[in-house]
Amino acid sequence: MSADQLRIATLDRDAVEAYLADLMHVSRATWDPQTCTPWVEPWTADQFRYDLAGKFSMSTYLADGDRAVGVCIAHERENGYGPHSDAPYGFIAKLALHPDYQGERAYVNSVRASGALFDASIERIEGSGLSAVRLGVLENNPTALRFYERRGFAMIGTQRGTDDLKRIVMEREFA
Repeated sequence: MSADQLRIATLDRDAVEAYLADLMHVSRATWDPQTCTPWVEPWTADQFRYDLAGKFSMSTYLADGDRAVGVCIAHERENGYGPHSDAPYGFIAKLALHPDYQGERAYVNSVRASGALFDASIERIEGSGLSAVRLGVLENNPTALRFYERRGFAMIGTQRGTDDLKRIVMEREFA
């Protein structure tokens, strides 16, 4: 890995097809039954194609040379849980970074790769004119909770899914 070869780009339809095998590899490499919803397996090729075909227009990916090594899937939702529930907001559906690029191992412009990738999608959401961005994280994932709190997210509630696991719903409002 070379820091000068790391770059963040928009994940559009062309990028999905070009990097599909890489994105699936990242999804498999980051899936952990302790911190991921147990019944949700790593994404398949069809899921990436379907879910990223258009509605995830605020998504980004991290490339190392000609390989995708991370993805942040983001889109707009019409309504949902918490304050401003009737106003559209951005939603982070997935943040996955290959383990070789996590922590102190990789930087993009002096920012850890995970933060740079996530921040790029947040900037796209904010630039779209939405007033807030939300995400959900399993309560048994304190590392993720701290990561999001450091980026201005606050807990706005909890949800219990059909799997009976408790998710912390977090939000960051834009000025």
